[in-house]
Amino acid sequence: MVTIVFLNTCSTAQTAHFAALCPGNKNGNRRTANIRSVGYSDLFVLSKEDLWEALQEYPEARRTLIEKGRQLLRKDNLLDEEVAKRQDMEQISVEQRVDALDCVFENVYIRLERLKTEFEVMQVDIDERLVGVEEKLPNNN
Repeated sequence: MVTIVFLNTCSTAQTAHFAALCPGNKNGNRRTANIRSVGYSDLFVLSKEDLWEALQEYPEARRTLIEKGRQLLRKDNLLDEEVAKRQDMEQISVEQRVDALDCVFENVYIRLERLKTEFEVMQVDIDERLVGVEEKLPNNN
């Protein structure tokens, strides 16, 4: 399980952790951190999967973080550009698939609502016809 540690002491440590998250990292997304506290400290750990899930809600922040991480990796020549491009294409296609599925779901929902309405209208019509037929039949009792 990959975990990323966020420190409140310095912003460069935080951006270095984002570099470890970026697709195409030649180090295999490995990152360690040693921490020594001179008093009470709050330490929060967020898994990589949970971070990506949270960033789904904020696509602009996700793009910004990925770009900052890639810049850090490029600076140290640790970015595999081909892997980064391939994963970008996969991510775009996943987003497009989700949008397409959302559109299909909306269309199916609309069709089901129409069918439901048509069914209710037909049911009322059949009930009225049945009452008319029952009134025309001679009473056997």
